[in-house]
Amino acid sequence: MTFKDGATVLGTGTLNGTCIATYATAALTTGSHTITAVYGGNATYLSGPTGTVAQVVKQAATTSVIASSLNPSKAGDNVHGSGHLAGDWRSR
Repeated sequence: MTFKDGATVLGTGTLNGTCIATYATAALTTGSHTITAVYGGNATYLSGPTGTVAQVVKQAATTSVIASSLNPSKAGDNVHGSGHLAGDWRSR
């Protein structure tokens, strides 16, 4: 089974004993994608597409935190800052 995003081949999955093929990818960009699975056929069954699914990939949400070593401070104080960026990279 070949998996495509439009005309672009993403990869292949092997059919299991219950005729289910799976494929996983992290290569899809942010936006809408039309994913198609195409069966290549064999001696018994003809080849052909199995249908399509619309997959939307959203941009991951992030949180940023900034901290100061001395707050409040006055003119001439030596102040150090730090920042931390965290993201939720799980599938949405």
